[in-house]
Amino acid sequence: MGFAQSEDPDEYGGFDVSVSEIRAQVSPQFEIALPSGNIAQHFVLSFNNLEITSNLFYRVVDNNIGGELTFELPFGRFKPYITFHQDVDYENFVEPRISSGEVLLVPSSKYLNRQRGFTPGISYEFIRNLLIEPSITVNDIFKGNLTESRIVDEGVDLIPQISLIYDGIRVERDGRGFFFNGIYSEITYGVRYRGFSNPISSKLENRILASADIREKIFLEEELTFDTLVVVWEEQQIDFYSLGGFGSIRGYEPDSFFALRFFRSSLDIEQRIFQDADITITTSRKKGRFIRLHQFGLLYIYDLLVIQSELDLQSRAETNMGLGGGFSFTLSGQGNIQFKTQVYAAQAIGEEFSPVVYLRTSLFNWESRTHS
Repeated sequence: MGFAQSEDPDEYGGFDVSVSEIRAQVSPQFEIALPSGNIAQHFVLSFNNLEITSNLFYRVVDNNIGGELTFELPFGRFKPYITFHQDVDYENFVEPRISSGEVLLVPSSKYLNRQRGFTPGISYEFIRNLLIEPSITVNDIFKGNLTESRIVDEGVDLIPQISLIYDGIRVERDGRGFFFNGIYSEITYGVRYRGFSNPISSKLENRILASADIREKIFLEEELTFDTLVVVWEEQQIDFYSLGGFGSIRGYEPDSFFALRFFRSSLDIEQRIFQDADITITTSRKKGRFIRLHQFGLLYIYDLLVIQSELDLQSRAETNMGLGGGFSFTLSGQGNIQFKTQVYAAQAIGEEFSPVVYLRTSLFNWESRTHS
């Protein structure tokens, strides 16, 4: 039986970016998709040198809830951490199966999927912006078909993996505010074992993110992802990717696709409008408090997803696209704290179902800091 893995980079939320002079902490972050009611939340709390990150998600219609909690304690170039995770999908209507090297979806009125575990790891920056990150995930799995009162899969997986990361994203400031600029790249190789000695499969995951600001008028963000199985030892237990939704292909709901390998291209264009507009609302004249409404923009998004649902590299590839648009604006007050809101709709190209509406809010805290 396959191991369904969510491949949603933003399912668990935001990020922090360290640079030579400015650090951007994006917390809290909140996302909601309509009409399905999928909700995601990201929150970061710092206590002395300890950083605690909480990421939660809840899919109302799909009855799927989960999250993770990470504790990180940096020591110079070393950043040891441990992450605890749990994911419960307690009312799915299909049972994904691997048959003759192909992912099949078998109807089921009740299908339960529960995963929980932890991941200890350490990140080491051996050259500026270049990091190596070994880790091992312990994942306790239970899957059951409640319609047939049958246990589909049960056991503990061990997944040692190693990542090579280049973090060249910078936070820069123009005359009207802050923006991200640069390239982020990550390559991860991991092997999945059932227990301590039974290898199931190995996988290779690649991600590139590029951000650029063009003449202070257009902000571009392009993300490329390619994930694939490398070696398969146990076909009936190999993992597959669950795709669809925010951070995967917008315009589709989560779990719209199950694949053994995929390529994804996601392009976001934000065109600034009314650049001189600056609406100020005074909240307290005595204390000099105010709220600014500024940085208005039009959003254009395009997602491309190419998947293969069979082990054979020469098998047919399925192509899906999502297209959409919307608007954004920023609220800010005194200091360098900004609250950005994005509202947009995305339509699955060639499909008859209704567009999906997305609301994303992010609190940016820009801090001056010297790069270590």
